[in-house]
Amino acid sequence: MKKKKKVREEKGITLIALVITIIVLLILAGVTISAVRRTKWNIDKCNRIKKTIRDRRCKRPSKVRYSSETNG
Repeated sequence: MKKKKKVREEKGITLIALVITIIVLLILAGVTISAVRRTKWNIDKCNRIKKTIRDRRCKRPSKVRYSSETNG
């Protein structure tokens, strides 16, 4: 009689694969959150700069030239 070798069938995922997957997902989440915060910060900074420029333009006296000649 031949002895049959017990073949172990892998069912599901191993604990190591699960841990690696979770670590990769945490790294991706960290990178994504960092990018979103940086983008929001840049947008806020740009909006502040635009507001400052707009305020400075409004405070600057307008240079309007009046012509002494009249058409007509």
